[in-house]
Amino acid sequence: MVTENIILLIGIMLVAGFAVGRITHSLRITAIVGYIIAGIILGPAFHLVELSPHTMKMIVSFTLALVAFIIGGHLQPIF
Repeated sequence: MVTENIILLIGIMLVAGFAVGRITHSLRITAIVGYIIAGIILGPAFHLVELSPHTMKMIVSFTLALVAFIIGGHLQPIF
């Protein structure tokens, strides 16, 4: 599937990550593993989505920021 609509692609990735994250959470595995599995399925390993290098860099940066935000939300202050 080749798409140039980056917002649609990010939406598909978020929904896929959320769905697989819920499945892994119900299996008592952390949701981050689900996000990684969804990334492998949608990534270049299965050739479902083909992107330009610039678009890929944008999506990787967005994804890393999202994962860091989720992990940071679970941190507890020590003081």
